[in-house]
Amino acid sequence: MTDNLLLKVGKWSGQPENFLTEAFAHLLRNLLSNESEIGTSLLTYLTNGIVTINQSDVDKVSVETQISTPYGCPDILILTPHHRVYVEVKDEAPPGDTQISRYRQDLESRPIDIQNGIILLTRYAVVPSSKKEEPDFYIRWHQISEFLEKRRFKVANAVTRYLIDNFLGFLKEKSMAIEEVGYELPKGVHALQNLLTMIGEALASCKIPIHTKTAAWAYIGYYIDPARKHFFGVYYDDPTKLIFEGHLDPKGPHYEQLRELLSSSGVVRADGYWAPELDLASEKVHFFALGKASQMRSVENFVRESWKMFQDTEQQFA
Repeated sequence: MTDNLLLKVGKWSGQPENFLTEAFAHLLRNLLSNESEIGTSLLTYLTNGIVTINQSDVDKVSVETQISTPYGCPDILILTPHHRVYVEVKDEAPPGDTQISRYRQDLESRPIDIQNGIILLTRYAVVPSSKKEEPDFYIRWHQISEFLEKRRFKVANAVTRYLIDNFLGFLKEKSMAIEEVGYELPKGVHALQNLLTMIGEALASCKIPIHTKTAAWAYIGYYIDPARKHFFGVYYDDPTKLIFEGHLDPKGPHYEQLRELLSSSGVVRADGYWAPELDLASEKVHFFALGKASQMRSVENFVRESWKMFQDTEQQFA
């Protein structure tokens, strides 16, 4: 469960590509203003060397979005006294049939002493419909993510680092960033399977019926009711947190009383779930240092206590 400002705000945007464009352009402007070495390097990387400037000239760079031209509206315009570059930003969809060639027409109508170019920034690889629809350079979001990941430790400005971390988290949640797969993969998968087996055994030991196993892009675990509202399991973005999600019906007659009682003993989320967690990585638990039997007892205690507390609280208003 990721606490990311861009993810939260992005959910309210009816135009995800425009939101992605504005978020990236804002980050690029901030880098140019506050971390000029990284900002100018990103400009060069993004444009494949078309825009190469000194750090002392960053105040001459303009990064604009959704600009209007006689031939269409490029997503991003990068403008300096010597450069005019259009960046077309894509998420799922490819560019329009004549989008690139129309932008090319516009650039050809500009003064010839201005270096120009068209960059296509996409999630997926794109096969152009014709030679005319070839941009000057293709770049993909996972490459932008890798660039930022390698340089974020050099960022001194706290606001800029916050923006980078949020943007990277946003790309990762949208599966637009790719991280390398290490030798830990087999052990990690095996360990996750072991944890799921422990959860299943703990549910059986506590006489909590398993309705169904469940797995999705974000989580894996067990539903324990036919309505699939009560869940024991883990989320992939933080797999060391064993979580129980007990659904509180906002339309129920005692919702506010239930919420108040459960809030005193755990987190009640805005989406109507009481969601206590067992942090397996905490020094208090020392889960990974325990033997198998002790680990099993730790999981059982969490399952038993969290489910009993939820049931007991509900029964007070039955």
